[in-house]
Amino acid sequence: MFVLKRQYLIILFLMIVLAIPGKSFALTAGATYSVTLEKMNSDGTLTEVGTTTVTADSQGKITFNFTDVPTNPTTHFLVITVKDSKNNVVRRSFVPAPPQGGTTELGVNNLSDKQTDILQAASLVGSDDPIVIAFGLIFTRTPYLTDSDIQNIAYLGNECIINGFEKFLTDNGVTSSQLTAFKDALAYNANGKDLSDFTALFKSAVDNPAQAEDDMSRAAGLIADIFIDAAAEAGIDLALVLAADDAAGGIADSGAGAQYFQNLSSQFQTAINQSMMTFHMRLAFVRLAKEYAEAMTALNASGTQVETFNTAMSNLFTAMETLDKKYAKYFTDPENNPMTQQVQQQMDSDYSQAFTTFMTAITSTDADIAQMRQNMANALNISVSQLPSDVGKYYDYTGQYVNWPIPQVVVTNWVAGILSAGGDLTYTRLDDSTYPIPDSMGWLGVCSDTNYADQQSCESNGGTWTKQRTDYTQMGFPLSFAALMGIQEDVNIAEMTRDYLYDQNNPQTNGQPTWEQERQAKLVLVNTLNAIISNIGGTTDGNTAISNAQKKALVRLMLPPNPN
Repeated sequence: MFVLKRQYLIILFLMIVLAIPGKSFALTAGATYSVTLEKMNSDGTLTEVGTTTVTADSQGKITFNFTDVPTNPTTHFLVITVKDSKNNVVRRSFVPAPPQGGTTELGVNNLSDKQTDILQAASLVGSDDPIVIAFGLIFTRTPYLTDSDIQNIAYLGNECIINGFEKFLTDNGVTSSQLTAFKDALAYNANGKDLSDFTALFKSAVDNPAQAEDDMSRAAGLIADIFIDAAAEAGIDLALVLAADDAAGGIADSGAGAQYFQNLSSQFQTAINQSMMTFHMRLAFVRLAKEYAEAMTALNASGTQVETFNTAMSNLFTAMETLDKKYAKYFTDPENNPMTQQVQQQMDSDYSQAFTTFMTAITSTDADIAQMRQNMANALNISVSQLPSDVGKYYDYTGQYVNWPIPQVVVTNWVAGILSAGGDLTYTRLDDSTYPIPDSMGWLGVCSDTNYADQQSCESNGGTWTKQRTDYTQMGFPLSFAALMGIQEDVNIAEMTRDYLYDQNNPQTNGQPTWEQERQAKLVLVNTLNAIISNIGGTTDGNTAISNAQKKALVRLMLPPNPN
């Protein structure tokens, strides 16, 4: 464990063992070892800070200290190398440099050896970029890597991360100062998780060999949490982080990084693909939990609603962590545990079932839906029967007609509350030409013959059906309720436009979009939702304007919980 004293004295206790069950051993008792501490420079090269000689005690432990240890923020990473008396490298590990007066825990095992090689390969990239390093850790969930693998991963980092992930962020509104803050927060984040939490799990794996495999799978899942916290610290839209991840994947799949990816062994390619899939899924779910929790608080969700949602989300994370452990061997040792099509299908099914269970858990009760409809009717001074029958119902991913999820009920109750308090909700609809309705929503429109309200009846009776947004004001709805329904419809159109990528009837994708098409669709969704937010107005009590945070929360909660 790193302990940084006031005099910048660092004392590091290491028990050098393999953290793989059945292969644990300590250093040789009584043997002499040299320990070298290096810092990583901004260009990715290493500079030695100091070397000391130590003797392993009767338990194979070594204790040593260094003075004038570099600290964050001037240094992002430190590297420890342990050599025997014949100058053979016994073990290596890395750790984010602690802040002045801070502490960082460090453990060393055979996986940390390889991940430290990835860190040292940063010199090939020419940067100590924490984003590149973090993705390198995602890639290397197995210790069975060759020097060629490590070199190709370094080149992948340059093409996919610097020229892909980071370029996408800056091309889409992230400032250079925000990007720098994001990188710094990955290495050290006083307000959230950072890479020191990742390296701490290596120490846990070393201290507790029986749970080593579980710790390593937890470490892999933790990276997504670290990315989310870093994005929040830098003020970067979490949806952009997901889209940037797609941009990186596209470059590895068919762009400038493809040649380096293809140079990897087929087993390692499969391991990386699966690691990135689970990382992206975890990233999406963590983002989902964070944004929904903030939005529900902003719109005055009840204690029961918040507790039910948080419990469901907690159970989802527990289920995902269990699945991470269940399938860890396919990442850490792909040679002996190949990711066959059958295994992959079962893994996909298990993760999908975890999400289905979550959606069921956050479904509102019939009583909650009835109360919500009554609240809205009271606010509009109409009878419940005058509300559209589908207010409170929707078709889920399995095609079942079910109650709204809790978040959408929270939105509707909040709007009813501000109307009852003398406030109002206004909204300017998006136009069909700039934000077109996808073909998968062809049923949304009007007939040239006003006697027919649906597409089938219209066309079968000689009418012409035109896709068009619903004019709720013309239908006679009160203005604030018409605004609410208009926002919901535009949000649905935005989401369905993104989802149309996966429709087999989509002539551009045939249901199998490319990385680039997915990236672009996510970016379009982000921009469309921002346009919706900017078109919302009104007051909470007749005088106080609806805040931007409340507008964002309203739109966020209208989106079904979807990790994509």
